[in-house]
Amino acid sequence: MNGNSLLYGQTWECSIFLDSAFCHSIQNGFFTYAPHVLVVTRLPMLLGTRKGTASVTGFIDMMGYVGATVTGIATAVFTGMGGWNMAFTFWAVGAFGSAMALALLWNLKKNKETYM
Repeated sequence: MNGNSLLYGQTWECSIFLDSAFCHSIQNGFFTYAPHVLVVTRLPMLLGTRKGTASVTGFIDMMGYVGATVTGIATAVFTGMGGWNMAFTFWAVGAFGSAMALALLWNLKKNKETYM
Protein backbone atom coordinates (compact mmCIF):
# COMPACT_ATOMS: atom_id res chain seq x y z
CA MET A 1 0.00 0.00 0.00
CA ASN A 2 1.30 3.40 -0.89
CA GLY A 3 0.80 6.68 0.97
CA ASN A 4 -2.14 7.73 -1.24
CA SER A 5 -4.30 4.71 -0.53
CA LEU A 6 -7.69 5.15 1.02
CA LEU A 7 -10.31 2.70 2.16
CA TYR A 8 -10.41 -0.50 0.04
CA GLY A 9 -7.27 0.43 -1.84
CA GLN A 10 -8.72 3.38 -3.75
CA THR A 11 -6.24 6.13 -4.44
CA TRP A 12 -6.61 9.84 -4.99
CA GLU A 13 -5.88 9.27 -8.66
CA CYS A 14 -9.12 7.27 -8.93
CA SER A 15 -11.02 10.48 -8.29
CA ILE A 16 -12.92 9.57 -5.16
CA PHE A 17 -15.16 12.59 -5.67
CA LEU A 18 -16.62 11.28 -8.92
CA ASP A 19 -17.47 7.78 -7.71
CA SER A 20 -18.28 8.35 -4.08
CA ALA A 21 -21.32 8.88 -1.94
CA PHE A 22 -19.98 12.36 -1.23
CA CYS A 23 -20.44 13.41 -4.86
CA HIS A 24 -23.94 11.95 -4.96
CA SER A 25 -24.92 13.74 -1.77
CA ILE A 26 -23.71 17.04 -3.24
CA GLN A 27 -25.75 16.43 -6.39
CA ASN A 28 -28.84 15.39 -4.45
CA GLY A 29 -28.52 18.40 -2.21
CA PHE A 30 -28.26 20.71 -5.20
CA PHE A 31 -31.26 19.23 -6.98
CA THR A 32 -33.49 19.10 -3.89
CA TYR A 33 -32.41 22.04 -1.75
CA ALA A 34 -32.03 24.61 -4.54
CA PRO A 35 -35.68 24.37 -5.69
CA HIS A 36 -36.75 24.45 -2.06
CA VAL A 37 -34.87 27.69 -1.46
CA LEU A 38 -36.25 29.21 -4.66
CA VAL A 39 -39.86 28.40 -3.78
CA VAL A 40 -39.68 29.18 -0.07
CA THR A 41 -37.63 32.38 -0.11
CA ARG A 42 -37.52 33.92 -3.55
CA LEU A 43 -41.12 33.44 -4.67
CA PRO A 44 -42.68 35.29 -1.69
CA MET A 45 -40.26 38.18 -2.18
CA LEU A 46 -41.14 38.44 -5.85
CA LEU A 47 -44.90 38.12 -5.53
CA GLY A 48 -45.60 39.49 -2.07
CA THR A 49 -45.25 42.74 -0.25
CA ARG A 50 -42.66 43.67 2.31
CA LYS A 51 -45.13 43.23 5.16
CA GLY A 52 -46.26 39.71 4.29
CA THR A 53 -43.12 38.06 3.00
CA ALA A 54 -42.08 36.51 6.32
CA SER A 55 -45.57 35.11 6.93
CA VAL A 56 -45.82 33.64 3.44
CA THR A 57 -42.34 32.15 3.69
CA GLY A 58 -43.20 30.50 7.01
CA PHE A 59 -46.49 29.17 5.66
CA ILE A 60 -44.86 27.69 2.54
CA ASP A 61 -42.11 26.11 4.64
CA MET A 62 -44.65 24.69 7.11
CA MET A 63 -46.70 23.17 4.28
CA GLY A 64 -43.53 21.56 2.93
CA TYR A 65 -42.88 19.86 6.26
CA VAL A 66 -46.51 18.77 6.57
CA GLY A 67 -46.37 17.40 3.03
CA ALA A 68 -43.18 15.46 3.78
CA THR A 69 -44.81 13.94 6.85
CA VAL A 70 -48.02 13.02 5.04
CA THR A 71 -46.09 11.57 2.12
CA GLY A 72 -44.05 9.31 4.40
CA ILE A 73 -47.13 8.03 6.21
CA ALA A 74 -49.22 7.68 3.04
CA THR A 75 -46.43 5.84 1.24
CA ALA A 76 -46.28 3.29 4.05
CA VAL A 77 -50.06 2.86 3.97
CA PHE A 78 -50.25 2.57 0.18
CA THR A 79 -47.41 0.08 -0.09
CA GLY A 80 -49.14 -2.04 2.54
CA MET A 81 -52.50 -1.87 0.74
CA GLY A 82 -51.59 -2.09 -2.92
CA GLY A 83 -47.84 -2.44 -3.22
CA TRP A 84 -45.35 -0.08 -4.81
CA ASN A 85 -47.53 0.54 -7.88
CA MET A 86 -50.09 2.24 -5.67
CA ALA A 87 -47.36 4.29 -3.95
CA PHE A 88 -45.88 5.45 -7.27
CA THR A 89 -49.37 6.39 -8.46
CA PHE A 90 -49.81 8.44 -5.29
CA TRP A 91 -46.51 10.23 -5.94
CA ALA A 92 -47.40 10.85 -9.59
CA VAL A 93 -50.80 12.30 -8.71
CA GLY A 94 -49.16 14.52 -6.09
CA ALA A 95 -46.53 15.74 -8.55
CA PHE A 96 -49.16 16.45 -11.19
CA GLY A 97 -51.31 18.33 -8.69
CA SER A 98 -48.34 20.42 -7.58
CA ALA A 99 -47.45 21.22 -11.17
CA MET A 100 -51.02 22.34 -11.87
CA ALA A 101 -51.04 24.53 -8.75
CA LEU A 102 -47.76 26.19 -9.76
CA ALA A 103 -49.02 26.59 -13.34
CA LEU A 104 -51.63 28.98 -11.97
CA LEU A 105 -48.79 31.26 -10.84
CA TRP A 106 -46.97 31.18 -14.17
CA ASN A 107 -48.17 34.57 -15.48
CA LEU A 108 -48.95 36.20 -12.14
CA LYS A 109 -47.97 39.86 -12.13
CA LYS A 110 -45.95 41.46 -9.37
CA ASN A 111 -47.56 44.01 -7.07
CA LYS A 112 -46.78 47.68 -7.67
CA GLU A 113 -45.08 48.02 -4.28
CA THR A 114 -41.38 47.16 -4.35
CA TYR A 115 -39.85 44.85 -1.80
CA MET A 116 -37.23 47.22 -0.44
